[in-house]
Amino acid sequence: MSISIVGASVIIDYILPVEKLPTPGEVVRIIKINGLGKPYWGGCAPNIAASLARLGIPSSLVYPVGDDFPESDCENYWRSLGIDLSNLCLQPGRPSGVAYLFFQPGAETMCFSALGASAEAQPQVNTCLEELVVLTPVVGDFTSHYLDRSLSERHRVAVSGVVSPQIVDSLNGIQLFIHNSREASALCRLAHIPDISHLAHRYPNCLFYVTCGDKGSMVFQDRTQIAIPAIQPGRYVDPTGAGDAYAAGVIMAWLKGYDPETAGYIGATCASFVLEAFGAQTNLPSMQEVVKRLSVQTPEIGRRIHEKDLA
Repeated sequence: MSISIVGASVIIDYILPVEKLPTPGEVVRIIKINGLGKPYWGGCAPNIAASLARLGIPSSLVYPVGDDFPESDCENYWRSLGIDLSNLCLQPGRPSGVAYLFFQPGAETMCFSALGASAEAQPQVNTCLEELVVLTPVVGDFTSHYLDRSLSERHRVAVSGVVSPQIVDSLNGIQLFIHNSREASALCRLAHIPDISHLAHRYPNCLFYVTCGDKGSMVFQDRTQIAIPAIQPGRYVDPTGAGDAYAAGVIMAWLKGYDPETAGYIGATCASFVLEAFGAQTNLPSMQEVVKRLSVQTPEIGRRIHEKDLA
């Protein structure tokens, strides 16, 4: 199955580790490290596309970029991965989006973004959407258009990190949700439902994945709940993009027909590699690397994957 990945955000991350995340009015120190202020390729939709490419799944990016993008190193890198860039939305006279991420090791990240080209991007009528459409933040006219179009044209739809009233109104037409715990709580509040387990029961045809950082993740489908432990990285460096890598692993496994639990383990393993280096697209694993790590940390899941591949 071919995939369109839709988003409207940034293409560059500046990642800055700090001693602690500040409270309002507080001054904290940025930790001095090599590469401080170095740009890394980023953005939720591109992160997922890059991760899928490393896992052997091609996709097309439906994404706004500025006039600094053509012939840039970013364009060359994405093309080298095999990502289809024919549906990018070029915004003349605007720079591509940039994000500044501040994180305390072991804690959450604070993100400040300048959306640039994404802030005013309008959808293009000639965009070709594939069989599966994956929607990512930020919510706005651009992504909203493609959600409406995906549902009206009866594409399969997966959502990663998007929380909005429009998403709540579209729950009957969405097959896969991947959110962190904070996003899942916000979604439940918008839907006036106490928690994600009740939401999963109300929409039994949808799979819900909720990530909880180093506590692992949960899978919800109808009345079934499955806990997925965190897969341990070789070292912990930077959490940027780990959630996107998790989403890509789940999407790949879902498309290939793995059961929901195994898909969660694959997603968790993809995320563990991203934690080992600065940047969301720096240390993305191949499927062979995912299976090797799973076979060491969770041999039963590793065997399950080998058995399916041999079937």
